[in-house]
Amino acid sequence: MSIPRVGRAEPDRSWGRTQLRGKHRWAYVAQPAKCFRKSADQGFDWAQFVLGQMYEDGLTVPKDEIEAYKWFLLAGKGGNDTPKEDIALLEKRLTASQRAEGQKRVREFKKK
Repeated sequence: MSIPRVGRAEPDRSWGRTQLRGKHRWAYVAQPAKCFRKSADQGFDWAQFVLGQMYEDGLTVPKDEIEAYKWFLLAGKGGNDTPKEDIALLEKRLTASQRAEGQKRVREFKKK
């Protein structure tokens, strides 16, 4: 199993799903956020979901629930049903102004 290269045109979804299992799910690559961010910025919903998890948990990136909410919303817009539960949980924890900020970030998002 190979680690996806940053800037890869298509994300290796099977690699990401495999690595998300287990108690050491983020210890498999030195810069996971950089790998997933590139694909997420290109609009790949699975990478957006994974990046949301990373921001929600503060794994290899600073914990930021508003940023997590943004990425979960974008993944949902891309057709990924996986973040529905995460979105619902964050909407209970975030204030109305925090939810509005996350939604604003979604509107301002542009694929790169």
